[in-house]
Amino acid sequence: MKTLITIIAAFISLTSNAQCSDSFFPFEKDKTLEYTEFNQAKESQGTISHQVTSSSESLAMVKTTAFSKSGKELEKDTYAISCDKGDIQIDVNQYIPSRIWKKFKEKKKEIEGNFIVIPKILEVNQKLPEGNVTMTMEGRPRIEWKVKVYIKDRQVKGKEELTTPAGTFETFVIEESIDIGIDLSSLKEYSSFYQITWYSKNNGIIKKERYGRKEGPLLGYSLLTKSE
Repeated sequence: MKTLITIIAAFISLTSNAQCSDSFFPFEKDKTLEYTEFNQAKESQGTISHQVTSSSESLAMVKTTAFSKSGKELEKDTYAISCDKGDIQIDVNQYIPSRIWKKFKEKKKEIEGNFIVIPKILEVNQKLPEGNVTMTMEGRPRIEWKVKVYIKDRQVKGKEELTTPAGTFETFVIEESIDIGIDLSSLKEYSSFYQITWYSKNNGIIKKERYGRKEGPLLGYSLLTKSE
């Protein structure tokens, strides 16, 4: 009986791994994706390296390293990508502005929210689940600081073959709107922007564009320039 249970468990694990290996993220240990960041004028602002440091049948840990355009190392961070039956689950925390993470990195935080899901099977015009996250931090006595992020109006805009210095990829194009509310005592800020992301099977994000609003001017973009 114990042997049978072991065989079944191994089969489930292998099946799950096979499902996740055909998802919109490279679940491959030591896989490294390098993105070049461009500003509104399409000028390079530096690069960010994403390295898969560990990977199982349902979870990948990724280390990021940011470099200036001169090649100077700026900062490091880590995040997790999970997989459920081939559907990618992205932590919504990644949508919190980096300047907020940097400023309050050492503060005690409570984070509540859900995942952004990239289904294993995508179709043009498909509507995708929304996501949200609230980060609450301790401020001055009896004062709470909050950051709220809502990701909404998510839809598969189309399919596109995209060529970058890293190669040529078949991609699905996903559009979404992002609302951010920041209440940090003296700082109250509310902003919205529109984002388009190109996803490729087994490769992850190939390109990401950011706009102040839908059909507004381009604010900047990220492009996959190295994959190894």
